[in-house]
Amino acid sequence: MIRLFILCLFLFFHSAVNAQQNHGWVVGNSGKIITSSNEGTTWNNQTTGVSNNLYSVYFVSISTGWTVGTLGRILKTTNSGIDWSSQNSGTSDNLYSICFVNENIGWTVGQFGRVMKTTNGGTSWSNQSSGTSDNLYSVCFVNENVGWAVGQFGRIIKTTNGGSNWVAQNGGTSNNLQSCNFLNETTGWIVGWSGKILKTTNGGTIWFSQTSVTTNDLYSVKFIDSNKGWAVGWFGKILKTIDGGSNWSSQSSGTTNDLYSVYFVNETTGWAVGWSGKILKSINGGTNWFSQSSGTSLDLRSVFVIPDSVTDVSEEPLINLSNTMLLKNYPNPFNPSTTITFSIPDFGLGSLPVKLIVYNLLGEKITTLVDEEKSSGFYSVKFNAINIPSGVYIYNLTTNGHSISKKMLYLR
Repeated sequence: MIRLFILCLFLFFHSAVNAQQNHGWVVGNSGKIITSSNEGTTWNNQTTGVSNNLYSVYFVSISTGWTVGTLGRILKTTNSGIDWSSQNSGTSDNLYSICFVNENIGWTVGQFGRVMKTTNGGTSWSNQSSGTSDNLYSVCFVNENVGWAVGQFGRIIKTTNGGSNWVAQNGGTSNNLQSCNFLNETTGWIVGWSGKILKTTNGGTIWFSQTSVTTNDLYSVKFIDSNKGWAVGWFGKILKTIDGGSNWSSQSSGTTNDLYSVYFVNETTGWAVGWSGKILKSINGGTNWFSQSSGTSLDLRSVFVIPDSVTDVSEEPLINLSNTMLLKNYPNPFNPSTTITFSIPDFGLGSLPVKLIVYNLLGEKITTLVDEEKSSGFYSVKFNAINIPSGVYIYNLTTNGHSISKKMLYLR
């Protein structure tokens, strides 16, 4: 009976997710921002009021995001990009990359080794000492403490205390490094000029080269788990791996435009953007790519996508067999941890067995957060996803024959 319930739950969940749309943003030269809420079928302009080239965009929810660019430009939105407001970066250096771990804490990096951090959503930004004057092109944090930045002349720096201290790491190359992507505190990849791909499985203590089957410059890398990843670059180059980078293979992009950014939301659906307004989409893991109309000939520098199905923390649960049981998590999306709050109603039976379990989309149990008797009342428990792949997960609360299941997004 339990297995049948879980099967029905996940069949229902899959049908609900498949009916959802992905919400994406693309930024580029001359202050260009375009957005789509229908899988990229149409891309619509958003007004920024600036002419700076924009190099990186990052969202923590469907409503809240940031973009950075030339001359220290930082823009923020809290309404999905309907309005963008400038934030004071305190610098005129070009900013090339931005990353947030929640709605308050984030970093941006850029020209001349510039690193800045905010702890209040960008209301104020403070400088951090990177220990280098090399340009930094990409930044990636896996939690509030641990992160990396990469850049010019093979520069790699790491912090384990939120950026208070940055330590140089040796990647064994002098190639410019353009993009980094980490799954957790140990495993990550970097791509750069002349087809350079680096991987670490010990947090960067040792970096080793992977054979990329290209000498084209690579500008962006994105992994969805420890095996599947993509890299894009010069002259329309797209690479894919299904074994963590031990083997990379070329995919046919159908374009010679340089591709500057790639983003996949799962193993099938992803986008790549680049030179002269080029937007490509795949719905089969990159086996085939097709163009979408961006409505612009400006260079597009960065793409970021969030599934609508998991962006509203106040949404109704998928299955709720008792209106008196409450269940939600915040933040959602999250990286790498979120707090799940729940209530147990008074059934008049005293303490009852309570289970709170997290599943992946295949119905496989990830972890049991609660498995004990509890009396009526409100409770909270923290879920840390640092050692599992990013993606959509379901958490299910059961007690006294009643059940609630909701969904959450682990987003690096």
